[in-house]
Amino acid sequence: MINQDDIDAIKHGVELVPFMTAYGIELHQVGENYRASAPSMKIPSHRLP
Repeated sequence: MINQDDIDAIKHGVELVPFMTAYGIELHQVGENYRASAPSMKIPSHRLP
């Protein structure tokens, strides 16, 4: 199992929005958060704080 310190280091070391858009995931900003839809779904199914 991955320890919490490693998880926190990854969370603080990676900008998720540029990382995900580089892989072709279309994100939509809603307030302070971002939402993305799974490829087979029409409604947003993932949320990034």
